[in-house]
Amino acid sequence: MNTDKYLSMTDAYLKKISKGEIPEKITRDLRFCMDEQQDRLQKKGLTMSEEYVFNAGAVTGAIEASPKNNRTPFRGVTAYRETVRIRDFYRGDKRILHHRDPVNFYATIVDREGSRDVAVNCPNCGNATMASRLEEGCPFCGTHFSMSELYPRISSCYCTNDIIERFGFDERMKRMFTRAAIIFFLVFLVLAIVLGRNNQELPLWGAALYYVVLAGLSAVVMTFFTYMGYSFFLMGKLFMNLGSVLPMAGAVGSAKKLQARMEKYDPYYFGRIFEGKLVSLLQAVLYSDDRESLNIYEGKGDLSAFDNLIDLDYRGAYKLKEFKERGGRISILLDVFTANCYADGLPESGEGGRVKRKNERILVRMERKIGAVTDPGFSIHAVNCGNCGGSFDAMHVRDCPYCGREYHAAEDDWVITEIRKK
Repeated sequence: MNTDKYLSMTDAYLKKISKGEIPEKITRDLRFCMDEQQDRLQKKGLTMSEEYVFNAGAVTGAIEASPKNNRTPFRGVTAYRETVRIRDFYRGDKRILHHRDPVNFYATIVDREGSRDVAVNCPNCGNATMASRLEEGCPFCGTHFSMSELYPRISSCYCTNDIIERFGFDERMKRMFTRAAIIFFLVFLVLAIVLGRNNQELPLWGAALYYVVLAGLSAVVMTFFTYMGYSFFLMGKLFMNLGSVLPMAGAVGSAKKLQARMEKYDPYYFGRIFEGKLVSLLQAVLYSDDRESLNIYEGKGDLSAFDNLIDLDYRGAYKLKEFKERGGRISILLDVFTANCYADGLPESGEGGRVKRKNERILVRMERKIGAVTDPGFSIHAVNCGNCGGSFDAMHVRDCPYCGREYHAAEDDWVITEIRKK
């Protein structure tokens, strides 16, 4: 496995996001979710900036995420990087929420053997060339094209929080307590001089030495207590983070449990690919203002509690609550751990200038036809009609535009049938 290739992809993704640009090498489903989120933010009169800090000493790597019995041309890879994520929400020029968090960033990447060696015709000049060359520039006319069918592609990503920002931590501690010691020394020196100015028993040099020593000792003691206080603060932060993570302990092993259950129905089931599908489907439904027309959502529940959702941040864990067969389908109920941001009010009201962020658990029921086999390259935005073979975007279209046959998304992939807060 070419680890450097996947890490380079991940870094390019983060740098694009940090510049406020849409990354190029992502799946159509992920791009759709990003566009939906931008539409939701715009309707709320908000903008969001996201930046990732790079450090030479960061922990990075990539691991194989494909099933052991994989006999498809696809490969799943999870690339990870230790970084610092800075997120800001603005209403106009006013920043209304700021978060700087040390995180571990994870990207699920789908790769396909030989996808870059397929011969295609240049859409501009018509000359035949390799698909990969069109991204670099057609050798005949020089035109560059973004090829959505080429792999590898990032299909999903998420972050898990660290306790402290490790990069430069020792230097920050030294600077902070050096400054504290100097300030304490100067304050106690002034106090010693003011309180002892009427004491004429010592000569000038003796009084000066006495004040300096007294101020120095006092500064050392206060700096020590400040250090201890800061240590207790970090411990308190640790326990607070543990408190927010503790409910996720029950999710340990759920991914492996689901993998074992699904392999009996689908030998090509990709756990990491499924995780990305879960997040993208959930975001697509909750960011949408027209949920009834979505082909990927068959639920009838009231989702108005999510109408002000502007950011759904998957925390990297879900708990398998239920797995069963019903109506010729596999039905699973998942308890999904998220950290979400909600906007108050509408932009035209002039009210609700706040953005609230809170940890939430969302119960999601997903279903898929028994007998359907995982296709990592499948996208709801490019399905093929089972009757006429025509290709179309089925996200908001239930009937084939060529022959009129009704398309059921659950026959090919997962759909959501229920969403509710826990």
